[in-house]
Amino acid sequence: MDDVKKYLDERKQEVNIHLKLLAALEKRSMEFQSSEDDLKIDVRQVLILKASILVHLYNVIESTMAKSLEVIETAVHSHHPKNYSDVLFDKWVDTNIRVSNEVNVSKLNNRAQNMGRELLGESGWSKLSIQKTDGNWDDKRTIDFTKKLGIKIIYPRGFKAKLRRPYFNELSMMQYIRKRRNDLAHGFITFEDGADNKTHADLDSLASLSIQFMELVVDACHKFVTDDDFLKKSA
Repeated sequence: MDDVKKYLDERKQEVNIHLKLLAALEKRSMEFQSSEDDLKIDVRQVLILKASILVHLYNVIESTMAKSLEVIETAVHSHHPKNYSDVLFDKWVDTNIRVSNEVNVSKLNNRAQNMGRELLGESGWSKLSIQKTDGNWDDKRTIDFTKKLGIKIIYPRGFKAKLRRPYFNELSMMQYIRKRRNDLAHGFITFEDGADNKTHADLDSLASLSIQFMELVVDACHKFVTDDDFLKKSA
């Protein structure tokens, strides 16, 4: 998980640069600008930049989760499926059976036979695929998903209450980021209206909380992998 930690730290620095750019342009937009200025900054440009920060934040969240799950999948695959925890074994079965309306009894039978051979063998088993929940990542979906895998997130005092506190129309901060990003992506709102009149301070708070949460998630995934918490516990 060291690579994921490094990745998130680099993305955190980029978000801070983005916020510093917003602060500078917002300040410039409120200053007197003569007709001879080569670069004029107006309010619309600042509003568009604010919305782009929300998109930036969501991309950091989703990409960090994707990379974390990849590391977990690789760690799990280095062990035989018979040693997986019940939850991970069930996911391994789901990955390989892949039930759908298009699968007939013959194909299911073949897949079951292949899985039986893999369980009896000592090598060559199929890789587990950890699929994320439907929809996009936010604090609730991340917490629910990691809990199902047996990943335990450790929170600083008071942080979880702050994380889940209603921020906008009963949405938490991270749910707000997810929704605004989706609304922008699907054209339900424009970039000019995307940040919903949020100030630089508001966006800085959103960034600080969401990135701190992702750091906690990455730490939890790191412990899950290094402690082999995806394996059965010996009696």
